[in-house]
Amino acid sequence: MVTSVRGRGDSQVCSTTSQAGVGRVQVSARTTYAERRSPLDSASVVDRPVAGRGSPVAPAVDRPHRGAYPAQPSSEPAAGLALANLTRTFGTRTVVNGLTLTAGAGQVVGLLGSNGCGKSTTMKMLGGVLAATSGTFTLDGAPGGVGALGVKARTGFIPDVGGLFPRLSAWEHLELCARLFAVPNWRMRGAGLLADLDLDGATHERAGEFSHGMSRKLSAAIALLPGPGLLLADEPFDGVDQAGIDSLCTLFSGAAARGAVVLVSTHLLGVAESLCDQVHLVKAGSVLAAGTPADLAGSGSLAGAYQRVLSARQHAGR
Repeated sequence: MVTSVRGRGDSQVCSTTSQAGVGRVQVSARTTYAERRSPLDSASVVDRPVAGRGSPVAPAVDRPHRGAYPAQPSSEPAAGLALANLTRTFGTRTVVNGLTLTAGAGQVVGLLGSNGCGKSTTMKMLGGVLAATSGTFTLDGAPGGVGALGVKARTGFIPDVGGLFPRLSAWEHLELCARLFAVPNWRMRGAGLLADLDLDGATHERAGEFSHGMSRKLSAAIALLPGPGLLLADEPFDGVDQAGIDSLCTLFSGAAARGAVVLVSTHLLGVAESLCDQVHLVKAGSVLAAGTPADLAGSGSLAGAYQRVLSARQHAGR
């Protein structure tokens, strides 16, 4: 059993997991992967469909380019993610307070706000990790939640912390994901994701040796590998350098272009302004304002709009 492993760079990765029976895969990440066998590899499992989950999302939405990243014009979503009065309390403290919003298929939608405003708690509820105290959410009309295995099978989740096994390599993480989600022909896609995120030189390094930024990028590669219909990215840019942020934004936009709902939580308003089709400004677990980045920013910036909304709400409460 492994209880904690200190990573290199600026992070410490902690976990408790058994490493018995896990092998290593000796292949190159930049080239086409030849068939290799490991204790995780089994064609009969990888090729078997998972109940409630179809194939990776097929290209469905045309996203014209806006600035550095492709963007989708806003529209009323006919399918996608819908939250209705989603609430989570811990004792007497309400962390998410009646959150209601929609995110259409093919859209990148941002949850923007300061630390502690309820973004991560919302992401955990949508990922089926944490039960809501009240309220509901649906994905393409199917109810979600802790026990909603069909929705969870279509969801890729980049948590704000954790989610990695310190003694597994980057490649072994992808192999495990491919087996759990029955992803066919995953090796070439996995190699491409690692290369896109500049992790191909660390393919066989253990995750416990990764810096914080490298761990964030590996979490993104894992979440993207199955081609999810809903991608939840909770503070995915934390600790990531500018080149990595650009790569993540390109991959998130690509997922939306294939028809996925992409929900990104961040406090980096400048990145959100370039990346997101719709943004929701969150304070104390509630949405203060929502719209396209351009509509909210007006003649200024999204950061300025957020400060104006906060100031107006504070004055109204006096």
